[in-house]
Amino acid sequence: MRIGSATNSRTAVGAFLCGMPAGDTSATLFGLNVKRSLDLTAVFGSLAFDFVTRSRVSGLHIDYHVIEQNPILAITRIGMLMGISRVTQALCLAARGLAPAAIELGGPYTPGLGALSAVTVAERCRLRSMLDATIAAAFGLDESDLQIILEDCDFSTSEVPHRRLNPKGFWRIDKDKAPELRHTVLTVIALHELETRIRAADSNRRAGIASFLAQNDGEGWLLPETLRLADYGLGHDDSSRHHQPVASRLGPRFYDWELAQSGDESWRECHLHARNLLGRAGYADLIERLSQRPDRSRSEHHGQVAREFIRGLLRSDASLIRLREDGRVERLAASTRYAAQSVKPNLSPTTKEPSQTDISTSTQLNLFE
Repeated sequence: MRIGSATNSRTAVGAFLCGMPAGDTSATLFGLNVKRSLDLTAVFGSLAFDFVTRSRVSGLHIDYHVIEQNPILAITRIGMLMGISRVTQALCLAARGLAPAAIELGGPYTPGLGALSAVTVAERCRLRSMLDATIAAAFGLDESDLQIILEDCDFSTSEVPHRRLNPKGFWRIDKDKAPELRHTVLTVIALHELETRIRAADSNRRAGIASFLAQNDGEGWLLPETLRLADYGLGHDDSSRHHQPVASRLGPRFYDWELAQSGDESWRECHLHARNLLGRAGYADLIERLSQRPDRSRSEHHGQVAREFIRGLLRSDASLIRLREDGRVERLAASTRYAAQSVKPNLSPTTKEPSQTDISTSTQLNLFE
């Protein structure tokens, strides 16, 4: 929203929208596609971008002329952040209403909607800290720069009320938590490791960022089990000189239901939500458009998922989509579609054609079998 203040916890916060209305107080920018929109969301929602915004906002309005003059990463620099789309997908595309966007972004090697999305406190804190550190490095900032931006964020909860702190500082973020559990402090820790990887890559920033995002079998930076703030020049009380537990205090990374769902089940559920949101015709248009993309691996992936989807539950949708011999999905013309609609699917006497309610129930019991 363009109504804000530089003395709130945050001032400029980017959010991803897809198929949703926005009021006149919400400044809306359009990306060329889902990936580009997610990349811009990551930049606009970063602490580095917000720091510039807070330093320039003097009233209660964040009008376009403020955002327009803020620094933004060039497309070439955003291109070096090859792994941030995966991070922003987990942070932004966890809701069912964003299933069409998840399908457009996804491919055979990416999780579908709900599969290991960032819904727990621990996982969202980890990804946000990793993302903010990456954006800061892409802007050319180092650890000392980030500590200036995030000054006063390492005071303990008992010290904050008795300190004269910068009114435009970020110290209000997670101020009710211990310093080692705060998003701001963990961002500094993440950038410290990122700089180590950049130095190990002979100061090649692109290679260092790629290594940082790809570590731990592609999961990226993980929350430390314990943390001693004094090792990073942080903290002001005795507890900062001793190792404090971190990961265990923030809770589990994933809920049991997330771990129980396979990648294939997640994609099928994602297509189910997209079909219910878009309707038969809208879903058919989406699949046809994606199956014709130049990225063959992604187009084949969506074609395969759609074929299973149509054959499994939505038998009536076969009147809108035809499966070609080359494996692609084709939208039927109106005249052909009406002719196809007159043909009833061959169902056994004990099997009824699934209704909308049946579809939602069957996905939980026996997905697309």
